[in-house]
Amino acid sequence: MTEPTRGVDNDRVTRGRTAVATLAELGLRAQPCYTVGQVWELLACDLDGTLLSDHGEVSALTAATLDAVLSNGIAIVPATARRPATTLGLVPWCEYAVCCNGSLVIDRHRNVLDEHVVSSAVVKQIISWVRSVNESIGFAVSARDALAGDRHFEQTRPHALGTWITIDENDLDSFAVNNLSLRSAELGADELAELIAAEFGANTVAVQASSPTTVDVTPTGCSKATGLALICEELGVDPGKVVAFGDSANDADMLGGAGLGLAVNEGHPSAQHEADQLVDRSPVDGIATHIQAVLLDLSNERFH
Repeated sequence: MTEPTRGVDNDRVTRGRTAVATLAELGLRAQPCYTVGQVWELLACDLDGTLLSDHGEVSALTAATLDAVLSNGIAIVPATARRPATTLGLVPWCEYAVCCNGSLVIDRHRNVLDEHVVSSAVVKQIISWVRSVNESIGFAVSARDALAGDRHFEQTRPHALGTWITIDENDLDSFAVNNLSLRSAELGADELAELIAAEFGANTVAVQASSPTTVDVTPTGCSKATGLALICEELGVDPGKVVAFGDSANDADMLGGAGLGLAVNEGHPSAQHEADQLVDRSPVDGIATHIQAVLLDLSNERFH
């Protein structure tokens, strides 16, 4: 077994094991895997469309896989557009998490390591402008653990995203916005992202598609890659010893900066372009078997 990465809580490993079935209980046997001669120290993973099932859940196989990864001294860092509450609830194995597309970096106790916000004035300006382009566009804002938005967005949001507060633009002054999400029933995310980026420019906000239907707007200079870099520095992990998985445009920089970047086959072209390898994804187990292939040496006929 490799020595635990600095900053990984060994008590956390024990707590994780008691909460889920182990790989052995699922008929699998795992040891540390030295992929292409490399000893990996950190797993960074997008959640929706990558690690989670199609229903936004962590399967039994995925939970056991993450537990085995952590038990072998490899740190786990979720990197997501989600808020802290739903992130930590899904991935309790992590010591740190990149939330709100990198504008909020926290530890497992929800202490804030780094935070950036988009001013309410800019948020309202963007919403007003996009509605002049297409009035059907809905919005949602993440402000730490608050998730709020209008009825257009509410009608299409996944229930897995947690408690929802219905607001309109006049309520936005009450929120310190980490991430603004926009969704249109008529415009694709790439088209909408290009329009916003062209109008407001990179010096104002960062704009990326986080799914085929959703555009995320964050403070300039914030991304999953910047959040992950901060955590690597905190843990003393060389970025070259990071394995990263993702599927969307907001994962591209993270995949490109990792020692090994793996993109989902059906993912966004920009993520695939930055990745070293492409992987299939299961609608139930996400990319669990690929985590096993890279980070765990499994010898069992069930694994393929």
